[in-house]
Amino acid sequence: MWNEGSGGETTTDGLPRLRPLLLAYRPEVLLLMEGTNDLLDRPDIGRGADTAIVNLRQMIAIAKSLNVQVALATVPPQRPNGLRNRAAVAAIIPSFNDRIRALAASEAVTLVDVYAGMKDNLSLIGIDDLHPTELGYSVMADIFYQAVVRAFEVPGTSAAIR
Repeated sequence: MWNEGSGGETTTDGLPRLRPLLLAYRPEVLLLMEGTNDLLDRPDIGRGADTAIVNLRQMIAIAKSLNVQVALATVPPQRPNGLRNRAAVAAIIPSFNDRIRALAASEAVTLVDVYAGMKDNLSLIGIDDLHPTELGYSVMADIFYQAVVRAFEVPGTSAAIR
């Protein structure tokens, strides 16, 4: 597994980075979670929910063209009334995630519903009201792990942990 996430990245930034990374690593599965930074809604500079969905669709197409399976994640919640007052962005995350769910269904890719696994416990979100805490990242990792096992593990191929 390789982590090629880039802090502050929008889908417009991530789109041109994807193909070279997939060609370099040749993974079987792409774990794709992008879009949070797009929700700042600046279409004039390539941000916004609409742009994010278009770019995510293109990322899925790139992965499929290279025979890489995709696990597409919803974005985590944000704390609306904390120190950074992210209420405006926090309010649009559920509808954005509905669009991600629809995209996963229309593209026949695995959905990893990070939001559903975190939305009822905002203590998993850190002091900046945006990034998960250490426990939040652990919860996210478990959500991804469970989704990958369900979708991609071939029965009888995993080694028992002793």
